[in-house]
Amino acid sequence: MSSIDLALASGSGSGTGSDEGSDDGASGADASDTVTIEDVTFEANSVATSAPYLTQDGTASGLLPTATLTTLVGRAADMDLTIAPEGDTLVLGGAGSGVLSELGIVVAPGVDDGTLVVDVTELRLGGLSITPDDLPGFLADAVTEQVDGLEVPLDLPEGIELSGVEVVDEGVRVDLTGTDVPIGALAGS
Repeated sequence: MSSIDLALASGSGSGTGSDEGSDDGASGADASDTVTIEDVTFEANSVATSAPYLTQDGTASGLLPTATLTTLVGRAADMDLTIAPEGDTLVLGGAGSGVLSELGIVVAPGVDDGTLVVDVTELRLGGLSITPDDLPGFLADAVTEQVDGLEVPLDLPEGIELSGVEVVDEGVRVDLTGTDVPIGALAGS
């Protein structure tokens, strides 16, 4: 297995896995509204032998590449930005020019109730590095309000939940768990 394609809703909603060649008409999304989790592996237990081939429980792991993260976090924060993995954190920067392009916001990705979240751990500007706690409250709020605690929707197929994240050089490796999931929802293109 190489990838799972997820349809992104413009608002909230549920996504669908995709089978190569299938068209269930559920999402109506075009390619710009699809997120691909790459390098996917999965393990399914107690798989039914007849359609819809439900797996009683299963796990999967895959890569959200940096470019995909940039799109997802940018949409969730409603801002243009860049993202660079650094150790076990991600460094968000403003796209374009000016002071915001010089600001680096270091975030730690995590999982909260099955949702990808990012929490601000550090701010960087002109070689200086400080934590949000080092700033006066109003200034810390102004700098971090769009990003700290930000929930990044993945719109996973029904029955599949995000269970873990790990920053890697290529982006973020995600761990997924599922119960009573049709194999077709896991079998990507």
